[in-house]
Amino acid sequence: MDTTRADAKQLTGVPPDWSALVGSWVNSNPSTEYITRVDVSESMRITCHGLTSWGTVPANPYVASGTNTVAGFHARYAFGDIRTELAANEKFGILVIQSYTEFTDGRLGHYSREFFHRPAPGARAQWVNSNPSTQWITGFTLDGGTLHVTAAEEPTDWGTTRATLYMDNLGEPAFHAVYDLGSFSATLAANSNKGLVIIAAFLDFKGTRDNHLCREFYFRQGG
Repeated sequence: MDTTRADAKQLTGVPPDWSALVGSWVNSNPSTEYITRVDVSESMRITCHGLTSWGTVPANPYVASGTNTVAGFHARYAFGDIRTELAANEKFGILVIQSYTEFTDGRLGHYSREFFHRPAPGARAQWVNSNPSTQWITGFTLDGGTLHVTAAEEPTDWGTTRATLYMDNLGEPAFHAVYDLGSFSATLAANSNKGLVIIAAFLDFKGTRDNHLCREFYFRQGG
């Protein structure tokens, strides 16, 4: 019996495509108290690292509706008095892992939700888009109030502009900036969360095409 419309769309007779998740994923928050790195193998097994390696366990893959593309997984670890359930999903090059840990020795269970990216080569300190296929902003640097943006399409170098800096109620930094690039203007509203910067870019094409909004994720490379 199907209980949702998505149930009826699911494929049969084809293996799940795990390839998008295979490799190492690093926590975007270098000060994390939880998982620091996750290694995903082609055999649908994961290895988590915290203070030490947790060892390797099988992961149950879950595909996007009507496809065989793995969009997330579930896995379980058990260490004596500690039991941890992991629920993960991937979007735009970010692996989001929710962990639910319970203890049998009387300690209260804890929950975390953290963000992981693939390590990027290079040592220059900058912020890099987690989605290598982006059509918009590929990366940026922010030095004080000076923002420098690079993009995937012309103009690929947006140059520098003044950024207004903010701090949210949790002490996380944010900024706002505006670019006028002739054929279009871009208003950038950015906030940070657990080592990631999230930019909402409002692109005004000045009547030549429909305006566009994109919201993408950036991790720190090098530095």
